[in-house]
Amino acid sequence: MSESERSKNFDYFLWEKFKTGDKEALSRIYYDNYNPLYDYGIRIHNDPAFIKDTIQELFFDLISRLSNLGPTDNIRSYLLASFRRRVFDKLKKKKGFNYLEDQYEGETFEIEPSAESNWISEESKDDYTRKINAMLDKLTSREREAIYLKFYKNLSYQEITDVMGVNYQSARKLIYRAIQTLRQMKKTVFEDF
Repeated sequence: MSESERSKNFDYFLWEKFKTGDKEALSRIYYDNYNPLYDYGIRIHNDPAFIKDTIQELFFDLISRLSNLGPTDNIRSYLLASFRRRVFDKLKKKKGFNYLEDQYEGETFEIEPSAESNWISEESKDDYTRKINAMLDKLTSREREAIYLKFYKNLSYQEITDVMGVNYQSARKLIYRAIQTLRQMKKTVFEDF
């Protein structure tokens, strides 16, 4: 059994324990997933209090609906998808936010590049970071979100479809288009780097 299969099998049994009201399972799920949910949410809507409240509401809702929860073998993916829907539903009510559009009407999904190798001088690093951010800013919000989920959170295409609520082909297409756009921009943005 691969590491991925063991992890998903563990998720299935942990989720089943949680559904019986097991407090240790709830604690484990909450503490294992709070930071990834927060990190994901703050990239959708940069309001820490709003994101923290939404996470609390998500878990309160899960706890109050234990008997109605279905099975899952991927808790993180399940929570990210539920959390994403909840964030967008609250934003839509709050200010006419429409997440079905390619752009999030004024909201931008933020991706911060990872820390660079130590051999890059600070000036070069700042320039590199600025150029990467400029390239990422050219992507649509949904493309940035798909790139974040795929390459920063290492989700599979199927998990991305679950989280973003799109079909499998759409998830692949979003990432393909984003990569193609980034490749084209790389030629001009980094020609002097």
